[in-house]
Amino acid sequence: MNPGDRKPLTALPKVELRPRREHDMQMLQALQDVALKHPVALQSAFNALIAEGREFARSREGQRWREKLARSRLLQRVRLAWETSTLLVLQEEPPDTLPSAYVDALFMVASSTELEPLLDEFFRRTLAPEPER
Repeated sequence: MNPGDRKPLTALPKVELRPRREHDMQMLQALQDVALKHPVALQSAFNALIAEGREFARSREGQRWREKLARSRLLQRVRLAWETSTLLVLQEEPPDTLPSAYVDALFMVASSTELEPLLDEFFRRTLAPEPER
């Protein structure tokens, strides 16, 4: 191939590595399912991640990463998605029983002005999930 035969880089196709919106919803629902079906296991995994993160933060490299991550907009968004999809049930120092955050989450849902439409959509997604395309 001659150098003159090459296409310029601008002719390359663009690839967007972003899942479809429905895929995003399915991932959040899967995380929520784990939180509701296996709260003790998820809390244990959460505690292990916290302990590992704190141990790493004591190192010089961990301190540098902590400073970077403290300013990270992406990490703030990850935290929002995590806390919302797990219904805020994970706690750094959980009680010996299931977290009271379940009760808090129920009261938050129950006090919503959109309770009926919310429950309707929830039941539709849970009891009669849309077939995969």
